[in-house]
Order: sequence, then C-alpha cells, then structure tokens
Amino acid sequence: MRLSDWFFPPKCVSCGQVISDPDSSRVFCRVCLSRYYEEINSPCSFCGKTYVECCCRPAGFLPDGFVYALPYDREMRACSSLILFSKSRKNGDVIGFTAECCVRKARRLAGIPEDAVLTYVPRLPEKVRKYGIDQAEELAREIGARLSIETVRTVRHRSGSAEQKKLGAADRTGNAEKSYVPVGNLGKLIAGKTVIIVDDIVTTGSTVNACTRILRSAGAEKIICLSAAKRDRHTEPLV
Repeated sequence: MRLSDWFFPPKCVSCGQVISDPDSSRVFCRVCLSRYYEEINSPCSFCGKTYVECCCRPAGFLPDGFVYALPYDREMRACSSLILFSKSRKNGDVIGFTAECCVRKARRLAGIPEDAVLTYVPRLPEKVRKYGIDQAEELAREIGARLSIETVRTVRHRSGSAEQKKLGAADRTGNAEKSYVPVGNLGKLIAGKTVIIVDDIVTTGSTVNACTRILRSAGAEKIICLSAAKRDRHTEPLV
C-alpha cells in the first residue's frame, strides 16, 4: 500500500467504491475485478471465441492486423467503465492496467517487429484542452514503454472537426477523412516499416481507416491497429 492511499484511497473505476485491497488491484474493487474477468472470458457474439482470443474487426477495416483488449458494450460494465474513465481523467494506474491488457494480447496474437513504429489516433484538440489528456497518446506511450518501442506522432487532428460519436455510421467516414492530416516528413518516419497505431476504442473503424490511408500513402509496409476496446455492434468475424 502506498502512503498516499491513507489520505486518498483509490476508488473502483466501475462502482466508485473505495478499494479495500489496493495491493491486488488499484483499478477495480474485488467484486468488479471478478466481473471484469467474467466479461473478458465471455464469448464473442460473432466468432464464439472468448474476448481474450477474439480478433473480430469492423466491416471494411483497412489495417493489415487488428488486436483489441476489451469488449465495449453497455452490458460489459467493468470493461466499459475502464474506457470511459480514461477519457475524462489522467490516472497512471488505469492507463497502466489497460496498456498491460493490450500488450498481453498483442504479444500472443500479433507479430511485432523490433523496428516497428508506434503511433496513435490523436484526440480532437478541443477535447484535449477540456480534459487535459489525449487518452490514446497516453495509452500508446505506456504500451511503447512495455514493448521498448518509441512512440511518435504521425497524424494530426484538425481543430473544429465534428465529434465522431455524435455522427451516424454513414457520416463517420467522410468526417474522419477530413479530420486527420499527416505530420511533416512522415515518410522518413515510417517508410518501409510496420506501424502500430493505437486507439482507445474502435467503433465503426472510420477514424483508424482514415489514419491508415495516410500511413500507407507515406510508405508504411504494414499497419497493425492495437485498440484498448472494440464495440461489438459494428463488427463481423475476421475471415
């Protein structure tokens, strides 16, 4: 137990209760931690595999590879709470827990070259100013530290863009294509390399697809999306 826990005890990201045993988990209380394990070991509604093994992707997803750590659904309270929590506040324990989930699955299911480039889907600048955090960037840097891969910025999010979550599926693609632009000298960073692009949650896949097109145009040889979560309702089995 940390000294600070006596004054600021950690609270469960799912139910909000004070965590009685922070040495075992600083993210979930015992009840919600048990629920978390139940959720990630439940079967995917598309492929039937547990979410620990599932690799289903959104229809029309462009990256060459896709790995996600957690299911995102209203019924998946523990997993969804973890993602929602990280959008509005910076918490090293939550980011570390999520990064470890991503790395564990990526090492098992995706080949990651030592010279890979790690990047991320940048958050809308207005949201970064509001909450003081770009959750995908924080997650990417934590993943990079665990994989011993440097995290670089490859794509910029235009200010004033519409929020993807406020748009229907039909409008998301067009909005995403207008929202992201490459950084300068991108080709020198990624040409001929495998690029791992990190996102906090993949829904329709429009934002990752837009970034993937930019990375491919700059010469990336292979692109793997590594997402903290995937929303099931827009996915289909990977074939």
